[in-house]
Amino acid sequence: MLRRLAPGALFSLSLVVAPFSACGDKDPGGGDGTVTDGGSADGGGVDGGTTGGTTDGGTGDGGTGDGGTDEPDPVLGTISGRVRVQLYDATTGDQVSWKEYGTTFPFGGIFVGAYQQEGRDAPLRYRGDTAITGPSADEAGDAYSLPVSLEEDGTVRVYAALDWNGDRVVGTDEPRGVWSAELEITEGALHEDIDLTIVAPVYVTGGGGCDTMSIAGDVVLTSTWVDGEVAAMTTWTDGSGPLYVTTATPTPDGGGASAPYTLTSCASLGEVNLVGAWDKNGNGLFEPTDLWGTYIAKPDVDGNPVSIGTGSLSGYDIQIPFGEGQGLSIVPFVTAAGTLGYSSGSLQDLPEGAVLHAMALKFRPEGEISVDEIEAYDHQVWQPEDYAGLDSVEWELLVPANSVTFLWFYADIDADGVLNEHAEPVGSQGTDEDGRFPTGTTSTDGYNVTLLIVK
Repeated sequence: MLRRLAPGALFSLSLVVAPFSACGDKDPGGGDGTVTDGGSADGGGVDGGTTGGTTDGGTGDGGTGDGGTDEPDPVLGTISGRVRVQLYDATTGDQVSWKEYGTTFPFGGIFVGAYQQEGRDAPLRYRGDTAITGPSADEAGDAYSLPVSLEEDGTVRVYAALDWNGDRVVGTDEPRGVWSAELEITEGALHEDIDLTIVAPVYVTGGGGCDTMSIAGDVVLTSTWVDGEVAAMTTWTDGSGPLYVTTATPTPDGGGASAPYTLTSCASLGEVNLVGAWDKNGNGLFEPTDLWGTYIAKPDVDGNPVSIGTGSLSGYDIQIPFGEGQGLSIVPFVTAAGTLGYSSGSLQDLPEGAVLHAMALKFRPEGEISVDEIEAYDHQVWQPEDYAGLDSVEWELLVPANSVTFLWFYADIDADGVLNEHAEPVGSQGTDEDGRFPTGTTSTDGYNVTLLIVK
């Protein structure tokens, strides 16, 4: 299938698109944009309207021994809440309610994952996943229940990713919703009301036509196949994408299975990667926790990159799994960072007792707002003693990758918890006066914000 204009194209002019007519803690997730993260999924179930299963991270064998060594039982916990998709007009940036938009959900499914990461550039190791395969066109969103399995007590982060394009692939360039704090997992832990908001554009224009070519071959599964489709797709050579996707149902073949595929692509793209995935848990999505592979020049030899010109290509077989069978590198979080100062040149000139706030908001703020009622991805606070003797402070906010947030900064002069009152200094950072900030897929810094009294 040809892929529609992706949300990432709203934020980056470097994305090539093709026509498609449908429709607290500061240790953020990362990745280097390569096909490096994930883990194979081991099954699924239905719970609270969601489908999915736990993944590669830390399930034990129930304490059975091997060679005289007993493995410990896994640490099991559950995370639950709701995933809400908030619409906005891609042209004006205005929030769009579902009542205004209509009763049909215009996107694909939603992947929800819990993961651990050893460092900013390390791959994500998924410790649980689920999917909402038929999201509701409703402001309330949909419930999810996410089982988590660890080898020992620890913490995980949680995010949700929307299949905005409706191509059934959880891509690197699609909207995310995040829970900014880490969650502690001990045996029997239950984290409720972990609600995630995904901000997604509608009324998107652009795309246009292109000359096309095709790539053909077989998707070959080298492990036992029971159910689930396979997909062949192209990505950019840095692993971002997918660009174009096609799916097929394999048939058993010896010890595995195979399926012929033909993938249609815009011509003359240059070098791309050709990869594949198996929807091992059969939930209809190709997720980071499914089983992945790559085009092979010969068995067990990666043949990427592939040069896309004007002529069709044949005999391009994809082997699944390949290597560790890991998927597209999804970056759940990025950070925005900079400094916060005052228009006089020093924070010391603020009225005595002023409390400072830096916020990455889910929605555009209007008028006076209460700190207790704000919907924020992340929020930093400085009491007077925190900025004593300083001209400015450094801020860093955790935000969902490839989304839109609103960066606003406040001085609460009377420290009453109500912001943007008359004569209270405010500041913003973004592409317009509303503080709209496209987050992209990499962390950024160097933003110098000044608090001003707006008359």
